[in-house]
Amino acid sequence: MVITDKFGTKNDKDSYSKFKQEIEKAILERDGDLLRKRIDQMNDFSLMVYREQPEFWVGCFDYAKENKSSMKDVSMSEQLIIKGERAIQNNDLEGLKLVVQNLYDLLPIAQQQSMGFGGNTYKI
Repeated sequence: MVITDKFGTKNDKDSYSKFKQEIEKAILERDGDLLRKRIDQMNDFSLMVYREQPEFWVGCFDYAKENKSSMKDVSMSEQLIIKGERAIQNNDLEGLKLVVQNLYDLLPIAQQQSMGFGGNTYKI
């Protein structure tokens, strides 16, 4: 499944088509470096499109809840989980994003990096 088919706007779909053409061109030209670069760009773009979807953030929140025991500050994580559950109930996507980012900051660095998060964003 192409992410833009399910979630993308017309502009997203146009951008996806352009990425696909650039990848096909790199394959035809047998340019491995360019191909890797274009694939990385397409992956980044796909993640950007998916990150705009509420289900992405709910999934990230669920992952963080499952990993609460490995967080640096369990008490803080419990407070954030309550806020996250409230944000989901209220359809507050921006609030959920903030909670997820703060929860991921409490995870060990290796887990943060594997999920594309990092830094210290504590705002409760």
